[in-house]
This record gives sequence, structure tokens and C-alpha cells, in this order.
Amino acid sequence: MNKLVLRQLRSTILLLLALALILSLAFYQRWLNSFEVVSKPTSATQEDISQALIRYKSLPDSEIAQVRSAASDPSRPYEMVFSGMPGAETAGELVQLLTQQGLRPTFYLTLSEAANTAESIALLLENGCPVGIWGNGSGSVLNEADPEGLVEQLCRTAVIIRARHGMACDSLLATALPDTECLRAAAAVGIGNVLITQHQIDLSECLSLEAAAALLEDIPLGSVVQVHINRKDTDPVAGLTYLLHAMEAADPYTPYRAVLAGMDETQELPVPMQRVHTSEKAVCLTFSGLGNRSELTHVLEALAAQRAQATFFVDYQEASQYKKEVRRILAAGHEIGIKPVDDLAEDETLLLYQLAMAEQALQEIYQLEGPFLARCGTGRPSQAMIRAAAAGGYTLISNILSPVLAGDERAADAAAILNKTLPEGRRVLQRGEILHFRMNFYQTSDRLLGDLVTAFLTQRSIYPAKALATVMGNEALCYTYPLPKNEILPSVRGRVHQGQLTRDVMEILPSHYIGAIWVNSERTLPGFTREEITLLDTTGLIPNDENMVFLTFDDWGSDATLTRLLEVLARHNAKATFFVYTENVANNPNLLRAIAMEGHAVASHSHSHIPLFRPGENEQAFLSLLPHQVTELKADLVASYKTMEEIIGDISIDGTPALAPYFRPPTLAMSRAGVEAVYDAGYTWIISGSCSTNDYIATSTEALVADMLAGTQSGAVLVMHMMDSSIYTADALDAYLTQLEAGETQYRFVSLTEVLDID
Repeated sequence: MNKLVLRQLRSTILLLLALALILSLAFYQRWLNSFEVVSKPTSATQEDISQALIRYKSLPDSEIAQVRSAASDPSRPYEMVFSGMPGAETAGELVQLLTQQGLRPTFYLTLSEAANTAESIALLLENGCPVGIWGNGSGSVLNEADPEGLVEQLCRTAVIIRARHGMACDSLLATALPDTECLRAAAAVGIGNVLITQHQIDLSECLSLEAAAALLEDIPLGSVVQVHINRKDTDPVAGLTYLLHAMEAADPYTPYRAVLAGMDETQELPVPMQRVHTSEKAVCLTFSGLGNRSELTHVLEALAAQRAQATFFVDYQEASQYKKEVRRILAAGHEIGIKPVDDLAEDETLLLYQLAMAEQALQEIYQLEGPFLARCGTGRPSQAMIRAAAAGGYTLISNILSPVLAGDERAADAAAILNKTLPEGRRVLQRGEILHFRMNFYQTSDRLLGDLVTAFLTQRSIYPAKALATVMGNEALCYTYPLPKNEILPSVRGRVHQGQLTRDVMEILPSHYIGAIWVNSERTLPGFTREEITLLDTTGLIPNDENMVFLTFDDWGSDATLTRLLEVLARHNAKATFFVYTENVANNPNLLRAIAMEGHAVASHSHSHIPLFRPGENEQAFLSLLPHQVTELKADLVASYKTMEEIIGDISIDGTPALAPYFRPPTLAMSRAGVEAVYDAGYTWIISGSCSTNDYIATSTEALVADMLAGTQSGAVLVMHMMDSSIYTADALDAYLTQLEAGETQYRFVSLTEVLDID
């Protein structure tokens, strides 16, 4: 019995010794492998290092690693990243806790951790938590003392992670901004991103919820927080639990949700501003998309060369990341506005938060004071963006034109882009127009955007470029469009509407009609009898004792034509009356506003140029309107006045409204039914004229001046045009007024409202 026990005991001891030997050999081999990886690079590792060093020496500055210092997910109060690698069991508990919160943060590793915590790393990767490289291999701040050594250190860590886990590291963690050489070293190893964090929390210090909250107090929302796991910490899971709860309590969205919930849903949301409603001679250029320092330099140079001021919109990440660029913009006298990070987001709470974060960044970093203008970086604002801006009290900016178009990334010719966006001869930029340029877009040249800015300002604008806030701050020239009813002059508001003719038209027409020489028969005045026609004016003159001459302009035109006319009139201190064909006025309300603001009278030339007669079989004979044509004309007459009322209805000139209830018939011919429609709408005067210059078909300035002089006498009403096709009118007007000023007879050029009653 004893021998049997001894034999079994001996066998057990031998078996245990053999097992111990096997385990010892296995641990020794594992230690040896680890030692070889860290201390003696394999030939493959050495080859990787050699190739990385070659790339390091040849990489241009444009291809160095990109730096990020703000949180990439604005839906979280903070972005967490981790340093320090725990054992596999603890790592598993930490990952489980993080994934329950929907978090998959990056864990940054030193060289030693990459080599010795393979099981923990594998567990992280299996659960979707990426790994990166921490510092230069020891967690210290990167510096340029030994960039080639840094290449080697980073390469060793990256090779270990790739070889053991099949993952290429693309991210590096640092606690201060690396210099260019360090960024080049990172790029040479294949690391495209460097994350800068200035906020560190050790989980061993998160001993309670209060302690974790205290650690977060001095860390701004939207920051990247480096959470360090101390291997000596007995319970990092509890520390992380406290920290996550503290971060949840710091959720920045709560106040913004409350603001949005408190909005008056019955109140109409403001329309994004595509133009500043102003009569000022100015256009507004806006920019978004920092990131290309060289391109920004050329844009600023282009603006400076044209003495132009612009508005640059930045999000809170750009405000934090591109401090040097933002300060250059401000130093050059330009304005900074705010935009969200996520232009296309449909979450209005997120958008409002991002706008508020951008505002906070501008206030704290650059000591700028609001209110700040807001816009999307690209595209038109969504309904969510409109609501977010309204809730935050931000004026939301859009634009009429945006020359930087998707698909043009490889464009290389500024002239081609200019003609594609705004073809030559089509129009020039309008007063108050907002033109938006997307930056950091073109791939062919850093000079292209600056050249495009120059092209627009020199070839498509007759106005200087000013910052939005500057133009909007000129309250004397700004207005609300459409004008609120309570701002419209009582004598103007609703003055024109149907149903006002209560007596026979011949009781009004003889005393409230300035005719034309050729409108004098039943052929040109169908519906009137020969006897009635004899009672009507056919001279087109307005008798007076002061040598008054009445300059009038018909139809509509662009900024280039009308501004030139206004400048000529102002130079000669002459006032005129503009009979506006209003169909396209809503596309450029500022230009109509400018006419009235410069002291000229404005009246109607119809909304869609409907004549007051029906064409006959030949050009010399006209017919009366049919009933359906009368109905159409009446609606047109009301629409014309209402269009102008909403733009200039609040302006008065020496106590007289700038908008006069006068009407000039298209082509000047009329029918009785047409005249009745005009007076039924509430227009008080029908005005043709004594001299039709036919300036839209003039062959030269000199010929047009001669025609104008031939028609000049006291009381003359000169009919001219403000159409772009009237290419000689402005120059002829300038020469005409200059010549008359030097003549023996001195004429006064006044608007019709100075001599004709309004009522």
C-alpha cells in the first residue's frame, strides 16, 4: 500500500515538474519575443523605418499631418480619449461601460504598451475602439530636438500594432502643438492626424461624482479630454463611471433645447438674408472654410488691392484651430461671423449649440463682441438651421450668387468661372448683394480664389465691397423689405385698389391727363368720340412760369444703367420722375429704393407692360380692350403699385410721398376701357409727354442730345428710358444738361410731383 502511494506521488511530482518546465519555457519565449520587438527591430521594422526616413526628408509642408484640438463630435459635451493601458480584464470592463454609453473612444499607446498589452488592445479593437500613438513613445510633449529619432519611435509603435493587430495607426496624441518637423515626421510614418489635448484627468482622482464634476469645472465644453488610466488604480471602472455621470450632467444641449421649446410657433420665421436691403452703393462678399493658409494670403491680398472689406464665417473648431488665420483676417479690417460645424445637420438643437459655441470662441479667444451674423458654410440653410438661428437671435445670412460650385474642384481659370457664374453683359452685382466664396476648395492653385475675387470686383461690380455689419449698420440707408404696413405713409398705404371710379371718365381725364402729340385721334384713342378727344391735351406740355423741364424715364434696368443715370442727375442737381415697369423690380428692390432716396419721384408704367388698348390690323389703328383684358389690366395696375409700395412707401420728399399715383401708358396710346381701368384703380394722373426721344434706338450720343435739345422748352416732358439697351442715354443726358447750364435760358429740372397734385 505504501509503495503504491509513493509511486503515485513520484509520478505526480514528475508531472508537475514537467508542466512547470513547459510553462517556464513559454513565458521565457514570450518575454524574449517582446524584448526583441522593442529592443531589436526585425528586418521588416528596420525597412519600414528606413522608408519612413526617406519620406520624412521629401515631404512638403502641404502634406504634413493635420492638427485638431477641438472635439469632433459636437453632440457630446466632451470628447474623451484614453492613455494608459490596463490589463485585459479591466480593459474589458471599461470597454463594456463605454459602449453602453454609445462611446468608442481612441486609446493612445506608448511603444511599451503596444508591445506588452496585446490582449487588451485586441479587446479594444474588437469592440470598435481604435488605438493611436501617445506622444513620442513615452507620453512626453513632442519637440524638434530629434525628428529622425521621432520617426523611428513612431514607426516602431505603428509596426507593432499593424503586425499584431492588422491595424494602421492614423492618429497621434500630444499635449502641445507640435512643430512642423514633428508633423512631417508623423506624416512620414503614415499618421495623418495629430490630436492636441490640454486637459487631462486621472481616473484615480475620480473618487466620487462630486470629485469628477470638480475636475470638469475648468474644462470648456467641446474640449478633448485625455483620461489617463493608472495601472496602480484599484478601481478604474468606478472612476470612469463617476466621470461619465459628471459629463452627462454637463450636457450643453439642455439650455438650447429649452430655448427652442420656448419659441412662438405661430410667429413667422425670418427669411435668410440674400442681400442687405439698403440703397447704399455697396456689395458684400462672404467667405467660409479656413484651412489653406496660402489661399487665405492671396484672398486677403486681392481684397486689399481693391480696398474691399469682407465677412469671414468660422465655426468653433476653426476659431480654436486657426487662431493665426483669424487674427490675420481681423488685422486686415475684415469681419468675423459664425457658422455651424455641420452645415447639413437636421438637428436644430445641435446647430444652435454649434452657433453658440462659435460665438463663445470668438468672445473668449479674440475678445469680439456680438451680435454675430450667422450662415451655413456651404449651401442654402435648412429649415432646422433657420429655426436654430431664429432661436439664438442670430441674423441668418445666405447669398444670391456663389461662384464656387461642386464639380469645379479642378478648375484653373478664374475668367471661365466668372463667365460661368455671371456671364458678361448679363448684369453687374446689385446694391447690397451678398456674394459667397467657399474657401479651401480649389485643388489646382492657391491663387485661383483670390483671382476670382479680383475678377468679380473689377469686372462685375460698380460698387465697393464692404463688410456686412458695416452696410447693415448704416441705418439711414437700410430698410425692411417688404415694408411693414405701419411704416408705409398713410397717404400711400393701399392707395391703389380696384373700384374707385364713381363718375364718368371724361369728368377726370381732361384735367388729369398729359397727352402726346401723336395720340390725337379715334385710331389712337379707341372708345372716345371725336368731340371728347378735342377736350384732351395733345401737347404733352405742363405750363409753368419757371422754365421747368420734366425729365422722365420709363421701364426698368440694371444697376450699371440706373446708377449711371442717378449719378448724372445728382451731378447736375436735377430731379426726375421714373415710370417703372415693375415685373422684375422684386429681383432688385434696392435699386428702386435708391431712386426714391435720391429725391426722385416714382410712378407706374404697369406691372407687365400691358397696353391700354388692343392692337388692330395695322400699327396705326388700335381697338378697345375686351372684358377679360380689362380684368387682367386692373389686376396688373394694382400689382404694379403694391410692388413699389412695399419698397418705397415710407419715403417722402419735402413732405410729398416719393411714390406718386401717376401712370404712364405703355406705348402712350390708350382706349377708353383702359383709361377707365387706370382711374378705377385710383391713379390720379395719366402722363405721356411732349418729346419721345426714342433713346433705346439712338445711334449716337450726339444724335440723342440733338433730339433732346429740339424738344426742350418750358413745360416739356421728355420721355426717355432706363433700359440697359438705352446705351447712350446717360452720356447724352450729361452732355444735354451741361450744355443747357451754359446757355442763356436757365431751366429747372424738377419731378412731376412738384407741379401735379397727388390726390
